[in-house]
Amino acid sequence: MVDRNDEALDERDYQILRELQRNARIRVVDLANRISLSPSPCFSRLKRLEDSGVIKGYTAILDYEKLGKPVVAYVNVTLSSHTRREFDQFERLVNDIPEIVSCNLISGDFDYMLKIVALNIDQLHSLASVMFAKTNSIAKHFTFISTKEVKDRGIVPVDFFLDRV
Repeated sequence: MVDRNDEALDERDYQILRELQRNARIRVVDLANRISLSPSPCFSRLKRLEDSGVIKGYTAILDYEKLGKPVVAYVNVTLSSHTRREFDQFERLVNDIPEIVSCNLISGDFDYMLKIVALNIDQLHSLASVMFAKTNSIAKHFTFISTKEVKDRGIVPVDFFLDRV
């Protein structure tokens, strides 16, 4: 709840975060109006949220279907060794492959869950081949092809943080 400037986030900050998740292109004057604050203090709060890293950046949410219906796959990966070096090496590899759009270190029967977006099955296969050629630390993997996207918004329900304020 405390940002890097050691200032606690308050309800107003969470209102800003909620509105920006709905529309990151909102003008500051309109954002200020939506949260009942004048533009100057709203801008200051927004700048503080950006500078502290609470807001990492802004991005467009794309509709895969309208881009040519790529293959979306989820890959569970288990590493052969659980050393810091192996984890670091794998994470560097993942960060160098743009088709891997998300990667999470998880608990359970495997180590990582990857989300991969590829143009087609052939590109997905080529990507897997490249990954295996660049590392020998993958002990096993399971790939699941998505047949329908039901929900993928990436919006954090910031209201549950308000209970801690």
